[in-house]
Amino acid sequence: NADIQHLALVLEQYDIDLHVAVGQYDSMVSAETVLPLLQVYPKARLYVLTAGHGSVLRKFTYVVHQQLFNVS
Repeated sequence: NADIQHLALVLEQYDIDLHVAVGQYDSMVSAETVLPLLQVYPKARLYVLTAGHGSVLRKFTYVVHQQLFNVS
């Protein structure tokens, strides 16, 4: 897809680390939706969280907080 290729080039140009979070039980956005970008942009990281669409952001914030502050 040309749009995915273009997005990957722009992300690379600005050296952006991309973090994408989806919910395992999300019926609106699935992990398969972002797979094409993950295949062309190696700095993209996918988080599949045990969540639905409404709680992905809250769970992702928790995961990032744990990683930033080395909380177990």
